[in-house]
Amino acid sequence: MSGDGWIRQVSPMIGEEEALAVHRVVESGWITEGPESAAFVEELKECVGSRFAVLAPNGTLALALGLLALGIGPGDEVLVPDLTFAATANAVRLAGADVKLVDVEPVRFGIDPDGVEAAIGPRTRALVTVDVNGRGADYGRLEPICRAKGLVLICDAAEGLGSRHAGRKIGSFGLASCFSFSANKTITAGQGGIVTTDSDALHGRLRELKDQGRLYGGTGGDDLHPVIGFNFKFTDLQAAVALPQLDEVEQSLRRLAARHPGALIERKSCSVCLHWRRVSAAQHDATGRDRPAVAQHHAGVPGRHEKAGRKLGRFRCYRGQPHLSNDHAAGVCGSP
Repeated sequence: MSGDGWIRQVSPMIGEEEALAVHRVVESGWITEGPESAAFVEELKECVGSRFAVLAPNGTLALALGLLALGIGPGDEVLVPDLTFAATANAVRLAGADVKLVDVEPVRFGIDPDGVEAAIGPRTRALVTVDVNGRGADYGRLEPICRAKGLVLICDAAEGLGSRHAGRKIGSFGLASCFSFSANKTITAGQGGIVTTDSDALHGRLRELKDQGRLYGGTGGDDLHPVIGFNFKFTDLQAAVALPQLDEVEQSLRRLAARHPGALIERKSCSVCLHWRRVSAAQHDATGRDRPAVAQHHAGVPGRHEKAGRKLGRFRCYRGQPHLSNDHAAGVCGSP
């Protein structure tokens, strides 16, 4: 419990090991993206099961970087689930593309495959899925739809590090997946993000875009900039905070497997979630208020009303989107 009497919704799991790692990096004199970041990338690739990974300053910019590297931009339309944090849609706008919101399905609250098929138009170039609370979207249907329609599939896996869906690790779906390391994620660097992929070509394009057009960093005198790029760098200070926490991800999976022996068995639609969030049930009274949420607030337990906080179509900047026959995004998240 904090000093103000509130029970914190989330507290970063950082301590002496992370502090010592940061001190070691400071003493080394190399604090920008360098050897510590490279070590973090290698361990994270193993955690996710991807061939390549490229760091970014945060999860929003990781998603924007992925979209840019995939050639998504002005004139293109990208399908985005209505139930997500605004960053998902904002990253699409940052890449210069237009957002079309699509309803979510009522079980795992991922984007609805039927809604995706109905929403595809002549300008639709990409689909962004969101693995809500680490629960995988219906990739068994979404991946074939994208292949059949020629859509780029990129996954907003900000909340999914360490989670698994249908026997596969979150981060192994689509052409690219994007993770976040903000303070409320599975592991944290304070801020930060990463794009994972198995594509050689995409990896090269990500590297160019994130580092001023360079595939390889120069020494200051032999830099080569064959294409236009930007600055989407990470720092070794952040990597020092995040790297020790990766061990905790695997330890959590082992504890879960020991506590629930069948939890990690491959299943067609089962999701195993490690994200810090906890689920809650909603029961609305005649005035439309969420009674458990009201009681939770008075008890000093923080929470977020999903109907108010994550339904993008309610905000003026995304209002009027042609979405939602069932409008499941208007509800609150259920159990995984």
